[in-house]
This record gives sequence, structure tokens and C-alpha cells, in this order.
Amino acid sequence: MIDDERADAEISVPLYAFDVCEVRAFVDEIKRIKAHTLGRHAPRHNDDLELLEMTAGKLGEVAFGRCFGCGVDWTIYPGGDHGYDFRMWTGDTIDVKAIAVERNLDHDYRLPLFDVDLTRGASHFVQVLISPCRGFGLITGAISRTRFKAHAIAVDDPKWDRHVVECPRVVTRSQLSRAFPVAWFLEPPAPGEGRPL
Repeated sequence: MIDDERADAEISVPLYAFDVCEVRAFVDEIKRIKAHTLGRHAPRHNDDLELLEMTAGKLGEVAFGRCFGCGVDWTIYPGGDHGYDFRMWTGDTIDVKAIAVERNLDHDYRLPLFDVDLTRGASHFVQVLISPCRGFGLITGAISRTRFKAHAIAVDDPKWDRHVVECPRVVTRSQLSRAFPVAWFLEPPAPGEGRPL
């Protein structure tokens, strides 16, 4: 895919069996270390769907990292990560929001954030849909923290997630930009070859 196509198209990124195995091992380790935090999730009747939901976040990071040439952080942080998943060489920070899709990849999925003041964390949020077969991640678009703050609406739905006190603020897939910064696709400058001052 050439850069011009990337600028206005969703990006499908292949996920391989070894990606799923690595993510599953990562999730198993999190379950072992953080058993008390995972206890907040209600049990599901569909084990395959539960596994997809639990692994979707990391598979989304794998898809983003593969597309943009970034390494995935496999560290398990006791108190959560730094509010972002990737730091681009441009200085932008990215928080990947992945959704485990059960059936319809064409739905106008919502991108939720629970930190409604948006004063810290990532500079950009990227939505990735994980296909039911786990064979690919679909990068649907991105939104800057500033645009999210300006356009997000509060979800007044107590059934959004019974495990959180506040309902999130959301934007929809159709509000995301598919014009990713071209610099994200470029190689970072070699040491000593930074931009002139």
C-alpha cells in the first residue's frame, strides 16, 4: 500500500498464529500476577469470545506496531501502563484502543475513554478492530486528544459497563481521521542526524 492510499483508507494488518500465542501467554501471565484485578470481570459463557476480548488490546498493539514499525511493550505494569502504548520518534504518544469484533466489521464502533478530563496520557488514540478469526487487525483511524476532547459526547447508559462507576465519553469510528501523520510511516533519523535546529 502506498502512502497516498494509507492517507484515506483503513489499514488491514495481518496477525499470525505466533502473535495470538504470544498474546495469549501474556494474558495468562497477567491473570497469574493480577488475579485480584481480573476478578471484576463477570464470567462469560463463551470461552472463545472471552479469550478474544481479553487478548484484543494486545493484538491491537501488535497490529499497530507491525504497521508503523514500532516495538510492542510486553512489560506487565503493576499499576497500569503510562497512559500510552507507543512513543513515536516524532514525540507523539499513542494509546491503542482495540475492539474484539464478534461479527460486523463495518459497524460504526465507539472509541471510549474513561479519563474524561484528558489532561494526561496519550497525545493520540487509535482504534483497531480485531477480526473474529484473529487473522487481522483493522486500523480504522486516529484522533488527537485535543480533537477527542472537543468532539466526544458522554454516554448516558448505566449498562455500558457494570464494573465502572462513570460512563465513558466516546467518539465514533466515523469521526476518526484516516489521515495518519506521514512521519509515523517514516524511519526515524539515525543518531546524530536529527533535524537541524
